[in-house]
Amino acid sequence: ILSIMMASDWIASGEKWSKMPEHSLDRRMWAKNFIQNNQLTYIPIKERFKNITWDMAFEFDKNELETKIIDVAKNDNPSLMIVEYPCGGGKTEASLVASTILGKNKSGIYIATPTMATAKSMALRMNKVAKRCGLGLQIPEFDSSAIWSETEALKLPYYLWTSKPKTNMLYPFAVGTVDQILKTMLYQRNACIGLMGLSDKVLVIDEVHAYDSYMISEIKMLLQWCRFLDVPVILLSATLPSVTKRELLEASGCTRDQFIKNDAYPLITSYSVDKGMSFMEVSCDERTFNIDVVETDDYVETWNAELAKNYEGCTAFIESTVNRTWRLYDEARRNNL
Repeated sequence: ILSIMMASDWIASGEKWSKMPEHSLDRRMWAKNFIQNNQLTYIPIKERFKNITWDMAFEFDKNELETKIIDVAKNDNPSLMIVEYPCGGGKTEASLVASTILGKNKSGIYIATPTMATAKSMALRMNKVAKRCGLGLQIPEFDSSAIWSETEALKLPYYLWTSKPKTNMLYPFAVGTVDQILKTMLYQRNACIGLMGLSDKVLVIDEVHAYDSYMISEIKMLLQWCRFLDVPVILLSATLPSVTKRELLEASGCTRDQFIKNDAYPLITSYSVDKGMSFMEVSCDERTFNIDVVETDDYVETWNAELAKNYEGCTAFIESTVNRTWRLYDEARRNNL
């Protein structure tokens, strides 16, 4: 109630409304247009995506992981889903479809990533999906250092009321760093506006394995808020320590009596208050990588030797100190490495 009152007060006290006609019908029309133009209209996710098929949204066929995630979302209706699967297996696309199932009464999705580099890549992918689906929505990035990304193609129009710092979380669909969503639970002025935006979304946190102990503790508190606000959460990870996994489940309400250990991999773990924990094992193709480790002080010679082998792959230079790393960087630039 406080959030609605604050948001209404901010809207009504804006400069635009000082020019509003006094006639009541005009006021209703202005209010309706304002809500629609700023993406404040409540449209359930299931309504936005009801006529959209997998083939319409994506350019590739469903694999076993994506099929099973959808089955788990439909059958178990979990409040928390943890997906452990190798990188590049389609976890993100599957979580997007699962979100449209879990968020029956929600009107948006927020995808949280560890860094702006991953957020930029994710936003490009999600905007491509939005365009293919004909949603007519721009999916912006929420930057960790600024409100909007500097990438012009991913900015929302500056005049949008929901593009302002205090109200950006009210925008229905967005991709950004995890700290943007963590800000909603800080003890600060206007935090309730962020919580109101969070309460109307499905939350997807990508690459959970990338966070340290401090960040995991904050994510656990975020999961407690999500449980209170009835926000479905999907956690994606290439691999996750069993201790961390248990802590995340407990933060979502899983009790000791409900907890069941399962070390299978790949694995979809779901939890709901009514049904407790359940699992869905998934198979995946085996991957083999050949790694050559070369200890050297002559990076140019080593690099040229690697290029001479003429095979596809990646090369990583690992140094032991910051100063040596900077020297390596300068040398790489001089030699076009």
